[in-house]
Amino acid sequence: MAYRIDDSPDTLPYSTQVHQWMARHWKHGPCPVCGTDSWRAEGRLFGVPRLQPAPSPDLIRGVFPVVCEGCAYTVWIGAQEAGLFESPIPDDLTGLG
Repeated sequence: MAYRIDDSPDTLPYSTQVHQWMARHWKHGPCPVCGTDSWRAEGRLFGVPRLQPAPSPDLIRGVFPVVCEGCAYTVWIGAQEAGLFESPIPDDLTGLG
C-alpha cells in the first residue's frame, strides 16, 4: 500500500531501516479512520515507557510511527522487533547490584 519515508532532518537516523521494513512488511491498506491509503513512516525512534509491576530490562520500548496522511491516525511499530536495532540492555542483569 502507499507510503513514504519522511525526509525531515530529524527523522533520518533510522530511515533506511524503516524503509526496508516497510517494503517487506507494510500491508496495512486504507486507514481505518478516514479510508485514505497514504501513509508516512518516520525514520526516528521514540521511547515509550512500559509500566510493569516488577523491574525489567525492557522498561523503555523503542517504536517508530507510521502516520496516515489524511487524518493523522498513527500506528506504532516496535523497533527492536522490526529488527532496527539490538536491545542495548543485556538480558542477564544478575551481576548488577
